[in-house]
Amino acid sequence: MRSLNVAERGRYFIALLPPAEAARAMHAEGRRARFSHLVLRPPARFLRGYLLKQGFRDGWPGFMVAVITSFYVFLKYARLWELELSSRRR
Repeated sequence: MRSLNVAERGRYFIALLPPAEAARAMHAEGRRARFSHLVLRPPARFLRGYLLKQGFRDGWPGFMVAVITSFYVFLKYARLWELELSSRRR
């Protein structure tokens, strides 16, 4: 895997904007976010990407991809939690 320059990292972060869309779709399906999802799923996604999929072999870029994908998972479940709270108040 090659190293990402600053502009490419910016595009990668822009690609992470869809967690809100994913959360809305999950909310529409009736899925719920629990506190354990916020706490356990992001580290699990990091371990999956970094250890199980051997991202460590790519060095720093592999580590960054694992961190960014785990952050995506956190954002998705945080937004789902937020959608649930707002729908309960109505």
